[in-house]
Amino acid sequence: MLDPSVLTGLANLLPFGLSVETLGRTITALRAEFELAGATIAGFAPASPEAANDDLPSILRIIGALTR
Repeated sequence: MLDPSVLTGLANLLPFGLSVETLGRTITALRAEFELAGATIAGFAPASPEAANDDLPSILRIIGALTR
């Protein structure tokens, strides 16, 4: 799970969770060894459209790691 300090729109908060950079590196390392069969981004529930905009760059980095 991601740390709430890096994404404010998380449904399940886990203090001291992963950073977006660590998650991206982990996904990249796993994709180097295994074929990706599917992925889900779950637990993202921003309070407002504005809050979603604040988290958009991080969400796009995660999607980028999944699709490279």
